[in-house]
Amino acid sequence: MIRRRSLLTFAGLGGAALTLPGAATAHAVPSPVPTPTAAAGPGPIDLPGPTVRRTVGTVSLRLVDQDRQDPFAPAPGPRELMVQLWYPATGTAGRARAAYTTARVAAVLERSAFLDPGTFGRLRPTARVAAPPVPGALPLLLLGHGRKGGRSNCTALAEELAAHGYLVAALDHTYDAAAVEFPDGRVALSVLEDEPADWDAAERKEIAVRTADLRFVATELTTGRTLRRHTGLPCADPGRIGVLGHSMGGAAAAEAVRQDRRFAAGLDLDGGLFGSPVPDEGLDRPFLLFTALDDHDTWRRWREVHNTVRDTSKGR
Repeated sequence: MIRRRSLLTFAGLGGAALTLPGAATAHAVPSPVPTPTAAAGPGPIDLPGPTVRRTVGTVSLRLVDQDRQDPFAPAPGPRELMVQLWYPATGTAGRARAAYTTARVAAVLERSAFLDPGTFGRLRPTARVAAPPVPGALPLLLLGHGRKGGRSNCTALAEELAAHGYLVAALDHTYDAAAVEFPDGRVALSVLEDEPADWDAAERKEIAVRTADLRFVATELTTGRTLRRHTGLPCADPGRIGVLGHSMGGAAAAEAVRQDRRFAAGLDLDGGLFGSPVPDEGLDRPFLLFTALDDHDTWRRWREVHNTVRDTSKGR
């Protein structure tokens, strides 16, 4: 059976995700890392494109939750997030191909993974920046990254889902993600410890913050507040919301479904159900555990709860 530490080690292996060594101690300060110089020689690397022929657009947003203090920030202040949207678009005329991530974030990832500078700059997604969205309200899918990962980790998956007609909103969970760059150039690095003294307490805190992030973004994208501040964005359908995530993002997706009935369904990609009562209480809406890994204690407990519920209902 896969142990907690082994499972979390896999957190960065989806897509081009990375598990970064060591506890990052730098805080959100203006431009803490240099802009890298692109590596000469090797050509671009195209990410797998959507399996359906449909144009995909993307745009990134800075969202601030003024009603919530950031428990990870080095100084008191509201919770600040970067969110990237992928969506079906009507065309790509005059729209540049999107970058995989920003140059400063790429530099952090490359140094941590001992890659040549410019490696991540060679990755080429399919989506086009700020391509005009299709009209009408789209079903919304919130997408969370693994522990110390980032919103770009599941880019190909997000583009695939968008090509099938979904509005996908991928979050950078600030101070959890390896590196988050804000529009003014500040870069916030992860402050999470690789080996917390108390794993249970750390996971409860991380999942609580991630779940609150997911619920806040769902509200921002479905109430019109974000649309009023940013023109030309796709419209989300408040009656059709799902949530999914990789590794710790999958655990947060499960807890979000447990807490918030707006989430009609959820999906966990290779994630133990850490930091929440879900393994012992179960869920009352569809939730898929999808993994190529061995079994895990939290998955076993979750199955036992659901089997008990089914057996009880059959006996009535």
